[in-house]
Amino acid sequence: MKNRFTFKLAAGLFAAACLLGQSGAYAADEVKTTTETNNNGTQKSTTEAKGNNDQSQVGITHFALRPTAGAIFFNGTQRFAGGVLADFNLVQLPWMKIGPAFGALYSSLSGSNFFDGVSTSNNDYIFQLPANLKVTFAPDNARRLQLGVHGGANIIRSNSGVGGAFGGTTVSSNLGTTAGGSTWDVHPNFGGDIDFALGTAADLTLRPDLTLMNAFNMFSATLGLALKL
Repeated sequence: MKNRFTFKLAAGLFAAACLLGQSGAYAADEVKTTTETNNNGTQKSTTEAKGNNDQSQVGITHFALRPTAGAIFFNGTQRFAGGVLADFNLVQLPWMKIGPAFGALYSSLSGSNFFDGVSTSNNDYIFQLPANLKVTFAPDNARRLQLGVHGGANIIRSNSGVGGAFGGTTVSSNLGTTAGGSTWDVHPNFGGDIDFALGTAADLTLRPDLTLMNAFNMFSATLGLALKL
């Protein structure tokens, strides 16, 4: 059942990416036709198509929502992670964009395999609430690729069933620094962002991220579909 749910989620994300990549395709090309008459009276027509690059094809103009799915890795354990991330663009230059990036990612920690991380009915879970500043650069002239970095804080909420592993009471395997039974903890995090334009309305984003803990660190890798609003 869980495998089926994961397959449907991945298939739905892929289908949405394909539809948006075609329906939100790049701005219409400018077509220019030139007709020349030779000395012998024959005519020669030349047609030239030029893409409209007046606006950036990759990256966001103002705001984007990113349905996201992937995995977290910590202390030899792997779990599914899914949720929604959001980006705001506050500073826009021809080659660079700067703005806050935040969101929420859910993972279930019950069970013994990767797909147990899909279930929302298990007792042990964590929420990641990343709050970062994101800086991106567009290195290619075609404006289809964008590379970036992000950094800031990862606020982690865990339930009591986790036994202090992701915040809460201090034990030998504790990832956090909070004592006294709290279910919230704040950790520094940083990572990268690779955006590829599917069209003017959507990007596909690969987001590797490292959250620094006190006993061991947590790495996450997610793939998101950016819906640019």
